[in-house]
Amino acid sequence: MIETAYDLARLRGSRCVLFGVLPKDKKVSIQTLPLHFGRTLTGSEGGQSRPHEDIPRILGLISEGAFEPSGLINRWASWGEVGSVMADMRSGAVTHAVLSH
Repeated sequence: MIETAYDLARLRGSRCVLFGVLPKDKKVSIQTLPLHFGRTLTGSEGGQSRPHEDIPRILGLISEGAFEPSGLINRWASWGEVGSVMADMRSGAVTHAVLSH
């Protein structure tokens, strides 16, 4: 997947950002020449989020109709179901959940 994503970032100045970490016994093979012409391959530490800035910005995009997150969410639950949601996330059955009261 990493190699494919890197290959898809073809234009000069394009960027491929990695989310998640491979097992330490796995390796990736890429052509390095594009790195000398502006392509960037970088990792993301915890999504490099800034919740105090990102959450208001995302909520603004949603309210403006510029971003629709429902396609990314595969579990809606109440706070009372947090244990079940966490178990589903650990098993891989759920990747993105929204908890509400």
